[in-house]
Amino acid sequence: MKTGQFTEKNRNLTMRPPRPAVYIGAFILLTAAILATGYFTFAAVRNNLRQEKQADLSAIALLKTNQIASWIAERREETRLMASDTENNEVFERWLAQGASNDMDRQHLLRRLASSEQAAEYRNIILIDPDGNVRLHTGADHPVLDETQRQLALGTMKAGKVQISRLLHPEKTRPSSLYFVAPMIADLVRPRIVGALILQLDPERFLFPLVQLWPVPSQSAETVLLQVDGKQVTHLSRQRKRKDNLDSLKTPVRPDNPAWLAVQGNSGVMEGRDYSGTPVVAAVYPIPGTPWHMVSKIDSEEIYASISRIAYISLALTLGFLCAALGLGILWWRQGTMAYALLKARGERERQALAAHYASMVQNANDIVLLMNQDGRIIEANARAEQIYGYTREQLLTLNIRDLRTTASRDKLDSQWREVEARDGLVFETEHQRQDGSSFPVEVSARSIDIDGERYHQDFIRDISERREAQRLVEAGRLQVEHARHEWETVFDAVSDPIFLHDAEFRIIRANLAYARTAGKDIHEIIGQAYWKIFPQLDGPLDSCLNARHLEREDQEGFEAGERSYVSRSFPIHDQKATGFSVHILEDVTERKRAQTLLQRSMKAMATLSAGNTALVHAADEQSLLDEMCRIIVETGSYRLAWVGYAQDDAEKSIRPMAQAGFEQGYLDAVQISWADTPRGRGPGGQALRSGRTSIARDILTDPGFEPWREDAVARGYAACTCLPLKEGEQVFGVLCIYSGSTDAFTGEEIRLLEEMAGDLAFGILTLRNDLKRQDAENARSKTLERLRQAMEDTIGIIAATLERRDPYTAGHQRRVAQLGVAIAKELGLPTADIEGIHFGGLIHDLGKIAVPAEILSKPGKLTDIEFSLIKAHAQTGYEIVKEVDFPWPVAEMVHQHHERLDGSGYPQGLKGEAIILNARILAVADVVEAMSSHRPYRPSLGVDTALAEIEKNRGKFYDPEITDACVRLFREKGFSFE
Repeated sequence: MKTGQFTEKNRNLTMRPPRPAVYIGAFILLTAAILATGYFTFAAVRNNLRQEKQADLSAIALLKTNQIASWIAERREETRLMASDTENNEVFERWLAQGASNDMDRQHLLRRLASSEQAAEYRNIILIDPDGNVRLHTGADHPVLDETQRQLALGTMKAGKVQISRLLHPEKTRPSSLYFVAPMIADLVRPRIVGALILQLDPERFLFPLVQLWPVPSQSAETVLLQVDGKQVTHLSRQRKRKDNLDSLKTPVRPDNPAWLAVQGNSGVMEGRDYSGTPVVAAVYPIPGTPWHMVSKIDSEEIYASISRIAYISLALTLGFLCAALGLGILWWRQGTMAYALLKARGERERQALAAHYASMVQNANDIVLLMNQDGRIIEANARAEQIYGYTREQLLTLNIRDLRTTASRDKLDSQWREVEARDGLVFETEHQRQDGSSFPVEVSARSIDIDGERYHQDFIRDISERREAQRLVEAGRLQVEHARHEWETVFDAVSDPIFLHDAEFRIIRANLAYARTAGKDIHEIIGQAYWKIFPQLDGPLDSCLNARHLEREDQEGFEAGERSYVSRSFPIHDQKATGFSVHILEDVTERKRAQTLLQRSMKAMATLSAGNTALVHAADEQSLLDEMCRIIVETGSYRLAWVGYAQDDAEKSIRPMAQAGFEQGYLDAVQISWADTPRGRGPGGQALRSGRTSIARDILTDPGFEPWREDAVARGYAACTCLPLKEGEQVFGVLCIYSGSTDAFTGEEIRLLEEMAGDLAFGILTLRNDLKRQDAENARSKTLERLRQAMEDTIGIIAATLERRDPYTAGHQRRVAQLGVAIAKELGLPTADIEGIHFGGLIHDLGKIAVPAEILSKPGKLTDIEFSLIKAHAQTGYEIVKEVDFPWPVAEMVHQHHERLDGSGYPQGLKGEAIILNARILAVADVVEAMSSHRPYRPSLGVDTALAEIEKNRGKFYDPEITDACVRLFREKGFSFE
């Protein structure tokens, strides 16, 4: 704007007299604006308070819902475990069969129940017979079960799974109770239900305190546990506002009551009136697996109390302010007429003051301000220009704007000046230089102005060095993030296990190449599709996926896809908007399950061999030896039938059964097996007798040599058969025939052990026939037991070697941990049997790493959170592999707990102190010392001294003090070193 134009405009304004209508209208508009602003501000604040409180109530209700659901799940599992005690159940069955007259069995049962009751603080533990009658209990008073509870127990025995009763309301004579009922199962080989076990819990001890505890101070807030009964609800926990303080209150529910959501089968938050008629804000959520609902609520009056007081005070102040403004306006208007004559003189003074203020503002501005003539010569500069350029004001007034530019940026000056004139202003960036020759980037806001009829050029110049640096850092950060994203995608697609991510609607949003190959589809075809329609192909999402999202924690589930077996691990995650996502890692466990099955079969065969050798030593005569050997094969080896037959020299060349055990049902009387070269002599038994070699029918349904006996065998559930010759030198005198109910029986290692057992049996028979050879039998037993132990160690060694081939950087780690663990155990003076168990546990303590992708095991860099979680899962995976193997030591628990720490900071169970078995505490110290003193792909060896310093530093915190001291003595005083 030109100076002449500015002066004329002010002159026109000052000549106008005051107009009262304008000020009255402005006052009315101001009043309306203030009142409207106040109203909408009040409404917004009130709405925000309500939304915040609804979010708090919803979080509290969900927290308590999850806590109660977890509590119920833990009690269910405790009930199932107690009811699965086969030894206890068989004692109970025997006691009932004797008419409950055996006081020794009764006392044994009561002691077992009492120990469980004291450990878990149950109110009562009750044993029910198959007819639903109470037979034993731990409480002082004899429990009285009503018909509903009795039917619950009978239904549990019929269903064969744990069930929970309704929460029984308190009565005048009895306290409130909650029952967990599980069937008692005896004999895992031929399971049968012998009764039911009932755990009676007092909800007043944990459930009700958990419900009623409110996390923050409040005068009216409370949580209530409800049970829906049609159109009514029953208040199971105590209510804060009821004077009679009853534990239960059954009432009909109105649509304005928050409990109406529970009656309608819904959940969420709402406003309404509670059971006392008080206006409240409440959140309602169902507790999974129960007819209960959790309600958290607070009185509306408490929520809005603070904003209501502020609203009243604000309204009073606003009205006072408006009244004062109205009076002042009237007074100002009356004085305006009297002051009108002074406006012209005052306007002139104000103009002069404005000009002085403008000059001061320019001089003290934080940006450089330069005024130049048409030739570019500087005629005015502010103090900031002196500071930045390093010139004095007098020096600046001798310079041209070109002198302040760098040589490279001077060529653009003329074109930029022309553009400023054409566009009446321009903002651009260029390079300037200081007196010392240093350059810096600037942002120039330039325009042309008229002063007293002369044309000038005015620049506002800002040093943007810091902004340029910030932009550089932002760009560098963007490139780093892009590189990290590319690296993550490369690793993601390189993982051999199928992995995919899905959104809240279970639609795939990302998957790696392994998942696409497994699904047999192109990667672009599956994006956006529901994963359960792609792979695995199901009727809906996996149960573990739903559990993980509801419980906000990892869950897993196994499933079959064709001939392959998989385990799906689901991890819930959230983005910044709290949108629900899940990551699924699908692990192919086909080979692991097959290896586990083979290992279990081999271990059972070894156990059978060991038990058979024991029977050889203690047998008094040949017939008892044959009977005991058949019994051991069936019971210890879990085979369906075992029998021994001797070759006869009669005309039919028959095989006479001498002993049998298992499910026989007249089979041996019907089959009439021969060892002649006839159809009845071409089965496994006849071939073994004629050839002197083991004969196997792997599938009775399809084996042509089993045709004469197929119908009888299939009717009795036989699927496979092997017959092993009994020899005296090269002469075969009998056969040992074993039948299995599965076609995958009789693997190579299993047959080798059974052949060894058949050889031992033949030797035992011959030894019993000749007392002079009894000492040789004892020697054979010792050798066999040593071979058994060696076979076990060889099997474990093969497993360890397989793991080391997947992770060559830790080769020998398990062997060295076993070596140090044995040395520590000897230093502590443990028994020889325990030391041997620590040796085997150390050899396979990292067995679970067989399920970890090799790319992660050998990764040289830092692991991501997901990769580290896969590494941490190896303890649980190893436990799952070996838990069913019947070792004479707690090897499975050693594998499971070797990463636990005394203070509970370890994994996977977070055990503390004595809850961690001694063997696992020894392996934990040995594992840390060996790992720190060995090389790893992501770091060199830290040395033994550093490892010893680590365990001493955390002695008593992470590591057992006695074990730590023993390990330090071994290295520092006794010269221990790894072989």
